[in-house]
Amino acid sequence: MPFYGVSTAEIIEELNDLCDAVQAWYADDSSACGTLDEILHWWETLSKIGPKYGYCVNAKKTILILKNSNDLHRATKLFTPLGVKVSCSGERHLGAVVGTDEYKTKYVKSQVQSWVKSVEELAKIAADEPHFAYSCFTKGLSHKWTFLQRTIPNVSEMFEPLEEAIKNKLLPAMLGKQITPTDRDMAALPVKIGGLGIYNPTKTSDREYACSKAVTKQHVDLILSKNQSTDGIRKDELQTVKQELKNEKILAQKVAYKNVCDNLTPKGKRCLELSSEKGASSWLTALPLENLGYSLNKQEFRNAIKVRYNWSIPEMPKYCACGSQNSIDHALSCKKGGYPILRHNAIRDVEAMLMREAGCVDVRIEPGLLECETDNSMSPRTNIQPNARLDISARGIFGTYERTFCDVRVTHPNCPSNVFKPIDDIYKRT
Repeated sequence: MPFYGVSTAEIIEELNDLCDAVQAWYADDSSACGTLDEILHWWETLSKIGPKYGYCVNAKKTILILKNSNDLHRATKLFTPLGVKVSCSGERHLGAVVGTDEYKTKYVKSQVQSWVKSVEELAKIAADEPHFAYSCFTKGLSHKWTFLQRTIPNVSEMFEPLEEAIKNKLLPAMLGKQITPTDRDMAALPVKIGGLGIYNPTKTSDREYACSKAVTKQHVDLILSKNQSTDGIRKDELQTVKQELKNEKILAQKVAYKNVCDNLTPKGKRCLELSSEKGASSWLTALPLENLGYSLNKQEFRNAIKVRYNWSIPEMPKYCACGSQNSIDHALSCKKGGYPILRHNAIRDVEAMLMREAGCVDVRIEPGLLECETDNSMSPRTNIQPNARLDISARGIFGTYERTFCDVRVTHPNCPSNVFKPIDDIYKRT
């Protein structure tokens, strides 16, 4: 696409010299605005000089949109013989729309209705494959309306049917539970601060348009001045604008995060804080690739979400193997139940696999340590028991022949001994 843009630079420059109409090109999609006489002259000139550049106009795909309906008779007389369609209402243009407010409203509503149907179809898939549905929505479907929001102002209210479909159909099917207003607000938070990244389209529309308008202002000024060179763009000023918009977005996210926390129990707030930790959401943002083991089935995905937010798991056994009443916190800390060692061994095996892939040699799991005598020079925490061992050893991590021993530790931040401790203190102690 960039090379195609470069190839049309000469024809655009010649048209700027010969015509008064203001042009805007995207690859081979050309457009111009001005008076009827200016546009007619531009069209005739483009039809004449285009072929020598390998560009041939197609009147059947060309539409003239009038701002003033009083010009309809004259415009029809001038352009209909050329095969150009004349409209007083509007038309779709590069994924957005140009025309009257009524036409824009009609167009946006039709697009929203089609997206509602897509969300409803995706909800049917989410009932059996919630992980695939989540990835499809966040990495594909949701971006369809982002472009429209960036190009058409004052359309936030028109996205209410879409939000209703997301809240009442997609999320319940995906998460396997009824969604409360607090749950919806939490799901709308970015993944990096503990949410699910399933944004509310009625709340993003105005911000997307304002950001798009601010970032493209210099480009619009160049187009209106018929300046084809981008040398006039003040990059430092543009970077400042982007940074200001980013700061505003981060501030808005912090406010939304605080509002959600205010409606959560202390335990729920703690879980949201833990979900905001670095790397805690990597499993959500990764593509569900089966060959790499990243794909979760229905039960695994829903249970992982429920553990993330401390929601109850209906199918969880009432009592643990140790005889105590079961819960998420108990299952993740009870040594007899088995989950701590399962989590430990999973991390250990992945670390060993990564060491092998990185080129380390002599990678061993649970290697034995050399036996030693009790010595005052050793740390009090030194393991001097017979058959002492660590989790992983490998050569080549820090030096070619140096053997490095690694220990893997897991903890549960919400177990009774940790629940009131700051997260940073838990990391240091672990």
